[in-house]
Order: sequence, then C-alpha cells, then structure tokens
Amino acid sequence: MKISSMMATQTLKLQQTLNISLMKSALNSDAAMAVSMLDRLRDGTQQNDTATTNPSPHPALGKKVDIRL
Repeated sequence: MKISSMMATQTLKLQQTLNISLMKSALNSDAAMAVSMLDRLRDGTQQNDTATTNPSPHPALGKKVDIRL
C-alpha cells in the first residue's frame, strides 16, 4: 500500500468527520434559535430591532409622484 493511498483514505475520513461535526453544530444552533423564537412568541415580545421599532421615514413620503406617459 502506498503512502498516498493511505493519506487519501485518512483525508476522506477526516472530511467526513468534519462534515458531521459541522452539521451537528448547525443543527444545535438552529435548535437554539427555534427555542428562542418560541419563547418570544409565548411571551408575546418582539426582538428589539431598530428596523421594527423605529422605521426610517421615506425621504419623499408622498410629496412626489413619478408619472410617465
């Protein structure tokens, strides 16, 4: 058995292990986010986000209308 074929096998196993680890991490973070969202939904609170609490006014705000004929 050549060293390159052993290295290729080990590299493949390492890639599979890392992929599994990354998938588990992603699932854990998704689950944590889902629990957080459900808790907020149960409590009836919204996330403190400036976009939802203080929307910026539109600069024209109905003062101009674009019409082309």
